[in-house]
Amino acid sequence: MKRTILSLCALGCTAVFAQTQSQDTTVARVVVVENLYNPSIMDASKIDIVPRVEEPSAPKTGIEYATSIRPLSHTPQSLMPIISRTEPTRHVPLGYIRLGGGSASSADLAASVDYLASERDRLKVNASLDGWRGKKGEAAEPSDWKSRQYDTRFALAYGHRFNKLDFQIGGDFRSQVFNYKHSLSSSVSENHLNTHQRHSQIGAYVAAASADQSLPLQFDFRFAVNNLKCHHGWDPQDAGEPTPAETGIRVDADFWAPMSEKARVGVDMSFEHLSYSACDSSFKNVSDLELNPYYRIETDNARIRLGVHVDGILGGPDKGFDFAPDLQADFTFARSYVFYLHATGGRELNSFRHINDWVWRWNAEKQYHSTYVPLRAVAGVKGSPTEGVWFHVFGGYTIRKNDLLPKEDIYGHLASVDFLQAKANAVFGGGEIRYAYKDVVDFLAKATFYSWKEDEENNALPNAFLMKPTMELDMQAVFRPMPDVEAWAGYRHV
Repeated sequence: MKRTILSLCALGCTAVFAQTQSQDTTVARVVVVENLYNPSIMDASKIDIVPRVEEPSAPKTGIEYATSIRPLSHTPQSLMPIISRTEPTRHVPLGYIRLGGGSASSADLAASVDYLASERDRLKVNASLDGWRGKKGEAAEPSDWKSRQYDTRFALAYGHRFNKLDFQIGGDFRSQVFNYKHSLSSSVSENHLNTHQRHSQIGAYVAAASADQSLPLQFDFRFAVNNLKCHHGWDPQDAGEPTPAETGIRVDADFWAPMSEKARVGVDMSFEHLSYSACDSSFKNVSDLELNPYYRIETDNARIRLGVHVDGILGGPDKGFDFAPDLQADFTFARSYVFYLHATGGRELNSFRHINDWVWRWNAEKQYHSTYVPLRAVAGVKGSPTEGVWFHVFGGYTIRKNDLLPKEDIYGHLASVDFLQAKANAVFGGGEIRYAYKDVVDFLAKATFYSWKEDEENNALPNAFLMKPTMELDMQAVFRPMPDVEAWAGYRHV
């Protein structure tokens, strides 16, 4: 599967984006950012993501920006509160307006407001519209496929800081308009096809986290509910029929107790229940419970986490328990370099919402097995050899049971994306480099390569891995001609 995206955008800010902090003379800070700054709206559970600040004792030069390695895995939801206890008070809203465009007649419009009304109250509002349309030559003759997809999102979050508790509530809405691929013959009119598909999502959540570090037991809790509907399916005769829908209820919690200033024990847990309506009679409700007890210790030059994933699932096509490691070790050397070795795993529920985040043109005709990752091992080195330059080299191996293998599904004159499922093993590796100059120019280039292995049990699935990516290339550049204006360009190939 190959996909190339080229996009450009300009960004205007309503106020300054960050406030200058006095330099810490005792310890420098390393800021780990998931991606180069490119504001986009996902859902309300993600708009509160802020950089995690790690504070190793070994002094470091500059600030290190890096992306975490998540090879073909689902992005976990963040439980971080939107209220920062060290942020100074400001009574003017911060935000941005983004206007962008690129190849394939693509458009990218976004706006965000972040208002800290007081030291205890904060409001975030985000909205975006992006998409593209145009002819795609891969559709069969005599007519090319007039493809289109537009994505509209809105998210709202409010946070309040109590004396011993951080509280947050929010919600989000998303509408995706697109069309399945079609190959029209001379005897078939486009009027006889459903060519205006739409997926709609709505969700809400409430979260709370302990803020009193003197308590013997700390916690971070989040409850969320969401609903996804698939409007206008394959057949025009389905018009007026109930719309297939999935409703999800999810609880995430982390409880931990400090053993000393540098060590703690805890347990991450999550529970998710999926229910279905107006779907095929073979669809069954699913309940999944995941427990992750762990021990973590941080020293001047090392950070180690020892844990295990215990996952139990009931309902749907899966039943039983699975286990995976949660072993992570990071070592600092030569002042500004980090070597890490991670062995993790866990379950990925192939829910409507999860599949929809991956690919739009799927259909709600089948319930899929969950994907279980008994091992995802990765090792790498990252560092900053000189001011303004950062690098990251990594490699690893992953095992994925019941992995989703995309394929084209033909129904009459329409084609959508369906999935086979099989065990998939992959060796992957790559690297990235970043260069920044005086907060004026910022450039990032990253490449990841995959080598997929077909097991003997997959012989009955010919060409099942044809649409699996073998290379991912991502390049991004930011230019800031003035403090409140940014120009961004990006290129991505899969």
